[in-house]
Amino acid sequence: MGTTRPRPAQEDDWWKQAVCTSDEECAELFYSEASGAAARAKRICFSCPARGACLAYARETVEEFGIWGGLTGQERRARGRYGQSGGG
Repeated sequence: MGTTRPRPAQEDDWWKQAVCTSDEECAELFYSEASGAAARAKRICFSCPARGACLAYARETVEEFGIWGGLTGQERRARGRYGQSGGG
């Protein structure tokens, strides 16, 4: 029981490839405020084949919270909507 990630439209195939969608417990980690949660979530992102598409989605939809594409909401805002992608 907790926050689950908003789900992109069905035509977004990257979502099916995303490592964080493998189970609900993993997905909740990306919104957790527990100590060290962001670092653990980012480690998952760095090995994810959908990282770049995930970050693009977060920027397009102006996701304010959670780890998306390896960046926190604060990090995404600091880089600006059209800033460096931070991942591939």
